[in-house]
Amino acid sequence: MASFTLERTRVLDAPPDRVWDVVSDVGRYYEVVENLVATDVVSGSGLGMARHCVDDKGREWDESCTLWEPGRRYRMTVDVDTYPASFAPSSAVSKEPGS
Repeated sequence: MASFTLERTRVLDAPPDRVWDVVSDVGRYYEVVENLVATDVVSGSGLGMARHCVDDKGREWDESCTLWEPGRRYRMTVDVDTYPASFAPSSAVSKEPGS
């Protein structure tokens, strides 16, 4: 299976610790992604955390946290067995200190 990486960058006019507080609140991810209606942390926190997602068409899938560097970045990896499409992208958020 082919793999790909999708990266998105934004520059925010806010202190780095405040940005991290917002982007690392993974249970509220649906509030900033327009096609999601729910993102619930079902177990754990940080590395190994599990999250369940539901989109606006009622499709559901599970994700797990495979990278957690507090104050800097994290990565949520989609469970390919539950994802409602033929591919399984990973979503990652990264914030560099002082940027």
